Amino acid sequence: MTRFKFATIVLMLVAAFSSALAQDAKGWFEENCDGATFHFTKIAGRRNDQRLEFFFRTGFIHFNLYPTGPEWHDVYGKPCPATGKCEDVVTAANAKMQFQEHKGRIVSGKYTIDLPGGHLEGQFRVKERSLKHPSRLCL
Repeated sequence: MTRFKFATIVLMLVAAFSSALAQDAKGWFEENCDGATFHFTKIAGRRNDQRLEFFFRTGFIHFNLYPTGPEWHDVYGKPCPATGKCEDVVTAANAKMQFQEHKGRIVSGKYTIDLPGGHLEGQFRVKERSLKHPSRLCL
């Protein structure tokens, strides 16, 4: 009986620890007229003064209607300072995103990006945010 309790506790700790590690990037996203912009403001292993921005172009399909699945999509990615405007950063990076789940206003998946300082990859979970002043203007 004691071994069973110990094994149960170990399994619960492993499950809690792995779910905490599973979402190593957090932030928000906004839908634009031609895609969606993702802002990762909290990234595991990065300083608090660094964030990432990704833009995923969907064409004429609204992002909220875009299918999820195992496909990787090329995205425009760039590192941004926490203070200041991301628009001032002109350095683009090779980046890809995979959208695994889209429930209500929450999107989760995986990302990978090659930055001048190295390679980052991980999982993300972000919430949709509607802004008064969108980050992308569409004509």
